[in-house]
Amino acid sequence: MAEHVAAVKELLKPYGRPVHFGEAPGETNYPYVLLWASPGLLRAAELDGVQDDLDELLGVTTVAATSDAVLVAIGRVRGYLLGKSPQVEGRFVQALRLEGSQRVQPDLDVTIGQTNRHPSFGVDMLRLISEPV
Repeated sequence: MAEHVAAVKELLKPYGRPVHFGEAPGETNYPYVLLWASPGLLRAAELDGVQDDLDELLGVTTVAATSDAVLVAIGRVRGYLLGKSPQVEGRFVQALRLEGSQRVQPDLDVTIGQTNRHPSFGVDMLRLISEPV
């Protein structure tokens, strides 16, 4: 799964904003992207029963200073990811597909120091399917 996360981060490089996995550092610049997933759900697609096909939901949380900014940022993030295939050596990775989305909401656990406001976030769930070549 680590190689797949790195490949998704590579797709987001042109965005020019911070991309983290699992957690963001305490102080960060807005907007940023937080990727999250399980270690990877492996399935056996062939008759040999070997579990080597990855079929995973990848969480993509986009965080910005305001809810309006989240909507703009998510549009950009989706442009870099949807329909794109992360490149992982030795694997055929299907194009990423949007499988679900959650409402934009404020993060009440965080306060932006300069404004004393809460940042907001939105979550997309992308289907990540990968099989050995």
